[in-house]
Amino acid sequence: MSSLSLALGLADVVQAYSGGIHLDAIFIDEGFGTLDSETLDYALKTLASLRSGGRLVGIISHVPELKERIDARLAIHKTDRAVRRPLNFPKTVFIYPILLNRRKKYIINHNRERRDGMSIQKVRDYFSQWGMEDKVMELTESSATVEEAAAALHTEGRRIAKTMSFLVGDQPILIVFAGDARVDNHKYKERFHKKASMIKADQVEDLIGHPVGGVCPFAIHPGVDVYLDESLKRFHTVFPACGTANSAIELTLDELMTYSKAREWVDVSKGWQEDCI
Repeated sequence: MSSLSLALGLADVVQAYSGGIHLDAIFIDEGFGTLDSETLDYALKTLASLRSGGRLVGIISHVPELKERIDARLAIHKTDRAVRRPLNFPKTVFIYPILLNRRKKYIINHNRERRDGMSIQKVRDYFSQWGMEDKVMELTESSATVEEAAAALHTEGRRIAKTMSFLVGDQPILIVFAGDARVDNHKYKERFHKKASMIKADQVEDLIGHPVGGVCPFAIHPGVDVYLDESLKRFHTVFPACGTANSAIELTLDELMTYSKAREWVDVSKGWQEDCI
């Protein structure tokens, strides 16, 4: 938070002492990965308030939770060559570039067919032991975020079962939440006796077995414990991903418990309870 405050303060100082120059855009590089969920909420509210003045705010980060909270994103992936492309952005949106490594060359690339094909096939093979492989849906549109998945599946965003990855000490775990739920840091610490610490994006595939955007509780690495959050219990069926950023499967809660091999139900979320009032 101190680095964020410094960046915003410097932007105002530059405007004040540069002959009336107005900074229409500000890009903030990192600083979010070490924040707990409550502090992250506060930081995002602060940044959102800047948009009312017509300023473009860009966040450069690998934090997966930001992807669920920011509607407009620019995904940048590394390749062996660089291609210049014009970029036209609205003036009052967030931009979320992920997996950025300045030491290499990049292009904007949403086509990860080879890796995605292997990942979704791994999930299909996993479901074949129950004769469920045909229920795995490969979508023509992205389902990497709750909003995109809901649009692609023609359902409510809250019925998207988003799987978030954490480290409890050195142990990777997965928690499946309803699409409208957020991590409650206090509840999380009470249950796991550790502060909520999300796995960095560039480590997710190595530790879990699926890439960011397609993380699911199926066909994961041995030793990764799965938990289901209470926020899901409002629904008869939900839609978790199946290993890629354009896949899903519709499951009942009993099926989700069985096929994810979840250890237990946990209550570590917030932001959805008002829906039950």
